[in-house]
Amino acid sequence: MSIAFDDSTEPTLAVKSLAVSMLDPIDARFHRVVAADLAIMPGELLSIVGASGGGKSTLALAVAGLLPDSSRIKADVFRIQGQDVLQHRTFAPLQGIQWNDSIGRLAPATILYVSQHARSSLVPNRSVRWHLDLASQVRKRSGKKQAVSAAIGKANVSDGRELLGEFFLNDGRRVDSILRKSPHQLSTGECQRVLFAMACLIEPALLIADEPFASLDSETASVLVLRFRQYLRQGGSAMLITHQLGLLESLAESGTCMVIDQGEVVDRLPSPVLLRGGPKTKQTTQLIRVAIRQFPVSTMGGIDGKPPALTVSGLSKNQAGKQIFANQSFRVEQGSRFGIQGPSGGGKTTLARILVGLTTADTGDVDWFAHWSNPPEMSSNQRRELWRRVQLSYQDTDLVFDPSEPVGASMERVLRSDQHPFTKANARQFAADAFQKFGLSPRLLSAPPSRLSGGEKKRAAIARALLLLQQFEDGNDQIPTNSKALILDEPTVGLDVFHQGRLAETLIAAQQSMNLTIIVLSHDRFFLDRFCTEIISWPQQSIPSLDESGSQQSGRSTAMAHGEES
Repeated sequence: MSIAFDDSTEPTLAVKSLAVSMLDPIDARFHRVVAADLAIMPGELLSIVGASGGGKSTLALAVAGLLPDSSRIKADVFRIQGQDVLQHRTFAPLQGIQWNDSIGRLAPATILYVSQHARSSLVPNRSVRWHLDLASQVRKRSGKKQAVSAAIGKANVSDGRELLGEFFLNDGRRVDSILRKSPHQLSTGECQRVLFAMACLIEPALLIADEPFASLDSETASVLVLRFRQYLRQGGSAMLITHQLGLLESLAESGTCMVIDQGEVVDRLPSPVLLRGGPKTKQTTQLIRVAIRQFPVSTMGGIDGKPPALTVSGLSKNQAGKQIFANQSFRVEQGSRFGIQGPSGGGKTTLARILVGLTTADTGDVDWFAHWSNPPEMSSNQRRELWRRVQLSYQDTDLVFDPSEPVGASMERVLRSDQHPFTKANARQFAADAFQKFGLSPRLLSAPPSRLSGGEKKRAAIARALLLLQQFEDGNDQIPTNSKALILDEPTVGLDVFHQGRLAETLIAAQQSMNLTIIVLSHDRFFLDRFCTEIISWPQQSIPSLDESGSQQSGRSTAMAHGEES
């Protein structure tokens, strides 16, 4: 689908016949991965939707000039604010903030790219205050990049603090604590808010945001939506990549939505038409149907007569003088699917790390399968034994895969350890089978992590964790059978609803064949209600769930935990 360009208008971005090709590590040839025409006017929002792995992020990176050297870009037209930057473009990074400088002809921060991998976009050894100072200086920059580094630390950060306060729901004490922290001390959702605050301070001509709301709870996302709309009303242009179709109506009353499927633009329509009446292509109609469907789930509950998979008693944790949670207790039955819902920055990831022994709690006890107690206090050998039966799939997939090696190398390493003496060929086949179960092409095993989309990396990380658990056989009579658990930290971030459904079905099939206990930590209530057999809020009391008709039924958690229908 092409766009007819009108020379009487001056879009913020005008791109015609853009084609992006990537080098395939298997056959050493370039293959086209995405092609599109783009036109974004001042004050306009271009939303890009479609299945994960379809080329949305690649398209955004191509416009931002941030694709790796193993890529090729061609275009008949590439104009930014009326200036042709097709032949002479330079894209300069400024400590995690990316903008187009175009040989000094364009104003600083003309294009700003906000990555879905927020933590890796921030400088790891710098405070949040430093990042906000930096964003203020980028906005004020008069020409030379040298002026930025010289002025860092001298800017007034009050505007940034006030802005950050909005994104943390005006919790002044929490904001003051956040300002002193470095990215590694923040949750993924907190990093996302810091990055968005920097974008708001810079106010680029074109903001490219890749899944900016994916790691945020609904209350925080609504605040960011208001800021997004204000940016558009003031004449800013935006390209938004999202799987959260319900947000599009609240983001802009007008604008264009582009549907991408397998690297091709299959539909281009006004954003209000996407979720309402109006002509759509077959692919778009299928996308909408998937987005509103309730994927089928099993009602498998706990295993009678078995000790709990997990017992948590009186757990408390403070960090940097702030209480993350206090005196929390809950129990997870073996063979259940246990959901823990809470806002971003509420301590869910900290809880997950405590459960597997990567972080120490201040008070309280953690007991796995009535056999392992308080993982942080275990010996190294005991923790390794626990990790063969309890796996954590991280929210931040950059912590899982080595960026310098193919994804398959990490998968195969799991199967070729002392506990899993597979041959290289057998390990590759098991890894390929695991990928296919999660809707991933086995060809991706030969690709570096940077070649995978956020949704593909998420599925690959879960497949890796599940692969380790599947291959382990209990060989210790003192350890109870069925003693395997999978902890998923925000598993739906970066996944479209179709792949969320496939993820649920794959996990349920694995659970039934392995008698696996699954613990899901998420702010995604839609997924939790349709997947989990019991849900608690974090760090509060039990919460009601929704039955198939959409009405609340407060008794579902207790009843379904024992395999009964309410």
